[in-house]
Amino acid sequence: MPVLLRIPPLLFVAAYLAGTLLERFGARMPVSAQAAAAWSAAGTVLLNGALLLFLWSAGLFWIAGTTILPEGRASRLVTVGPYRVSRNPMYLSLVLAHVGLGCSLAQALPAVLVVVPLWIVNRQVIPHEERALRERFGGRYAEYCLKVPRWI
Repeated sequence: MPVLLRIPPLLFVAAYLAGTLLERFGARMPVSAQAAAAWSAAGTVLLNGALLLFLWSAGLFWIAGTTILPEGRASRLVTVGPYRVSRNPMYLSLVLAHVGLGCSLAQALPAVLVVVPLWIVNRQVIPHEERALRERFGGRYAEYCLKVPRWI
């Protein structure tokens, strides 16, 4: 698996940087001063929410003694906390952070480009992880998938 797929946060960073470069070289989506202020406030909320969600989610993995790395072998199935609402709260935190940063900096194009890493994670990374979890945890993971959606 390519590095970008093994380290999903890099997908979000690459997409954000691509949007920033596009804006820098003329593909800017105009944002009024009033909208920029509102975006900044929304961005702050999203960034803080992303940080809290990530720390909570990763902390539960740490407590359970299992890995957060997509290529790692899970030792436990974490189904508490935010994992009761979404099977992928850490990826959700990346989406929130990506959009939140774009809003905070009034950069519409980088914020909109979140669809690119989101699509890749949803089509490539998560299915790979889900196969490994099905092999490792069998029926327990299948039951969990029936109860909890992939996103929200």
